[in-house]
Amino acid sequence: MQHAVSSAQNLAQWRGIPEIIVVGIPSINRPRDFTPSQDISFSAESGHGEKFMQFIKQELLPIIDKQFRTHPYRILEGHSLGGLFVATELMSMSNFFNAFIIAAPSLWWKNFEAIEQAKTLQTRENQAETAVYLGIGEHDGDGMKAELSQFVSSLQQAPHLNLRIEHKEFVGEGHMSAPLLINYYGLLHIFSDVQYPKEKWDDFTIKAFVSFEQALKQKYGPGVIQTAENYVGLARHLENSNNFAGAIAVLKSNSLAYSGYHLNHELLANAYALNDDLQQAIEQYEIAYELTRSSKQVVGDSERYLQRIERLKNPIDIPKSAMEAMSGCYENEGRYLAFRAIEGKFTGSNKVLGTFELFPTEKRQFVMFKQPQYQYHFSIKDKHKKVILNTGGSTLEFKFVGEFSSCNSHQR
Repeated sequence: MQHAVSSAQNLAQWRGIPEIIVVGIPSINRPRDFTPSQDISFSAESGHGEKFMQFIKQELLPIIDKQFRTHPYRILEGHSLGGLFVATELMSMSNFFNAFIIAAPSLWWKNFEAIEQAKTLQTRENQAETAVYLGIGEHDGDGMKAELSQFVSSLQQAPHLNLRIEHKEFVGEGHMSAPLLINYYGLLHIFSDVQYPKEKWDDFTIKAFVSFEQALKQKYGPGVIQTAENYVGLARHLENSNNFAGAIAVLKSNSLAYSGYHLNHELLANAYALNDDLQQAIEQYEIAYELTRSSKQVVGDSERYLQRIERLKNPIDIPKSAMEAMSGCYENEGRYLAFRAIEGKFTGSNKVLGTFELFPTEKRQFVMFKQPQYQYHFSIKDKHKKVILNTGGSTLEFKFVGEFSSCNSHQR
């Protein structure tokens, strides 16, 4: 119970799964309650699994639904004989539970009858997708591991059951230690569809993204959120593709999902600035400033936000002739940066950062909102030009090697 609760809390806070009510039932008579059929050679009281399942469905869960803030999505998890109990309910295809975590199940029960049953599973119409995670420890014995593999194979070969299955053996773990990991990774598997899939990043549309999040909330409840890493990674990808409106939509969701974090509002402000929506950028920087103003853990950020607000309210005007003088291709040990003035803006590009706009902080010093810690300082003396890039952790000097066009498309 302890590790199930801890995993659920940790994953809900940091991995995007919804908050979960964990219901544990103390074991009084496992052979009686968890077995689907009687085997007198094991226990004369065995075989009352169906009766125990009816208690869960008809008595226990109605009380939970009445007394707590629940959502219809339900997961059933069990270990050992409890795993056999869960496997039996899975094969009933009742649709009462939406997902299953099966830990080291006792599939040897009564001459492997569960394995034989799995071979004869029949398709049910309108069967909703069911997430199933099955795990076992390396030291659980070759017999139990082989039985689980057979069971998984039968599930995978059964026609049109619409099961999303993952099966894993945990190296170095035994029968009693594996359930901790099986529970953790089982929950991740069940909710793996919470993250906006990377294969859709290149064809991103705001409408599709909003529809995706709405469908998640309908399936799992209003508390479901994607990970901050996925939100930010997708937003970075969109910014590098110059889809700033898309990045704003994603970062709005991120700041709502993880409210109270100043960096989330900074990221959103940067996206607004890239999209030339300076007033919205200022408002987000102001929120970030208020969140850091009284915090001792983020010393220095408050002043940085004030500087950016001032920069956006009173931008420095750089003449076109000055931008053209700094334009060109610059090189440092095989790494290239290309700069040019285009449509009244001073932009840079390279194969890692893509195309980015530079914002002046001084006459020849610039920052970028894609990587706000990056600072570019241009030096022009006689015919010698160079740019000093300060990444916040190191300083690199790039020397002028030609006009913008001299940097080929691969280099820039």
